[in-house]
Amino acid sequence: MIEVSYNFQRAGYATPSGVVIPMPETSKVYSEIAEVSEDSIIEITDKYGRLLRNSDKKIPFSKFLLTQLNKDNFFKTYPRGLYIEDKELVKKLVRENIPEDVADEYWEINRKQGVSYVPINEFQIGDADRIEREWSRVKSLEETLDEINNDSELLLPRVPEEIRRRYELEYGDESDVMLNRDFCTIFRIFD
Repeated sequence: MIEVSYNFQRAGYATPSGVVIPMPETSKVYSEIAEVSEDSIIEITDKYGRLLRNSDKKIPFSKFLLTQLNKDNFFKTYPRGLYIEDKELVKKLVRENIPEDVADEYWEINRKQGVSYVPINEFQIGDADRIEREWSRVKSLEETLDEINNDSELLLPRVPEEIRRRYELEYGDESDVMLNRDFCTIFRIFD
């Protein structure tokens, strides 16, 4: 188990002109300590790899970690930051479990930032919502792609061999690109 200190603001509301607007209760930031399993960190690392693979947003791992830990373990309305004492264990878990196909992008985004610490003043309240919306979009995209790959009826028919041969003769190595240009909505070009 990994000990995590996390900071949050309690939920409250404001009523300007009689309209109820949810917002943090006060500017006071509360702290609590919780324990998180190594498996939770590994699962979040896998999710982060999926996010990097399917999104063009540059979200630091520490912010994604806070958002996912809050969603799965802390359940605080306004998370503000976290601190993990055993940073080396978290770094080791992340290094060992980040998918290889996105490892370079992971290092590019996160090299200058601590893996397991999100300063309070750096994590704004809207960040959690934006990160969660992006994760939901990526998860939905992956589910749709899996559904298409698993349901052969949703796939387009393959390019007939006669057309493929004609394009290979005419365009050579660029034949797949040209087929995709001309028939992307009619035939499945790439397998």
